[in-house]
Amino acid sequence: MLEFPLLNKGSAFSVEERRNFNLSGLLPEVVESIEEQAERAWLQYQGFKTEIDKHIYLRNIQDTNETLFYRLVQNHLEEMMPVIYTPTVGAACERFSEIYRRARAA
Repeated sequence: MLEFPLLNKGSAFSVEERRNFNLSGLLPEVVESIEEQAERAWLQYQGFKTEIDKHIYLRNIQDTNETLFYRLVQNHLEEMMPVIYTPTVGAACERFSEIYRRARAA
């Protein structure tokens, strides 16, 4: 469940879901809403100094929890557009081999 970005809810899995899907011990104990996750992710995002580092961070979120990725972008679209689109995506393409983390599922 945690390996599928479209199904992964991160720390938003309820106690019952954690029990049903055998996720106990694999996630932080606290259950968070998607908004709480997005706020925590936003604070972490702001800690990155370069646009390429922000891009890598967002791609990692997208690769692990697409719901969180799209909520974060929705909440901060104006700030994130230059990072997930031009000009940063061009630099990310040029440095693809260097910043590659994992393959995206089709």
